Amino acid sequence: MFFGGGFPSAQVRRHHRTFNTDSPENNQRQQSANRYSMLLQMMPFILLLSFSFLSALWVQESLYTLQYRHPYTLEKVTSNLKVPYYVKPDFGKTFDGSTASLERSVEEDYIVGLQQQCFRERQTREGMLVKAQWLRDQRLYEQAQRRGTPTCDKLNALNYRYKG
Repeated sequence: MFFGGGFPSAQVRRHHRTFNTDSPENNQRQQSANRYSMLLQMMPFILLLSFSFLSALWVQESLYTLQYRHPYTLEKVTSNLKVPYYVKPDFGKTFDGSTASLERSVEEDYIVGLQQQCFRERQTREGMLVKAQWLRDQRLYEQAQRRGTPTCDKLNALNYRYKG
């Protein structure tokens, strides 16, 4: 009816049953082809695992951390912003880079952490204010107004000290 056809033609198609008369050699070839096909299908997964394993080997351990934890037990303080950080006890023997660039990196990490925490504090405060206004809850509104943002205050003090 559509696409150049009409109604089914009068041709009759007959299906014949065929029996598997393959030789054992053909069966063996077919099995090896199935194994090869399965290996090809698994190849992306194998490659992904291989790359993730190899990339884990190339990752270097951090030189410092901002929190005290094993094996970072030796406390140091940056000279500019007086940010405490912790290094391994053998830091003096193993570190051969610039202390100034390390301290700059410590201070940048510290400030980024403060910025993220400040954002969360402001978001919590704003959420309380919006909720109080929506519910017309004067007590909740006053509580949100009084809610401090100590991390933001600390960040502002650091920016003042850093610029000044």
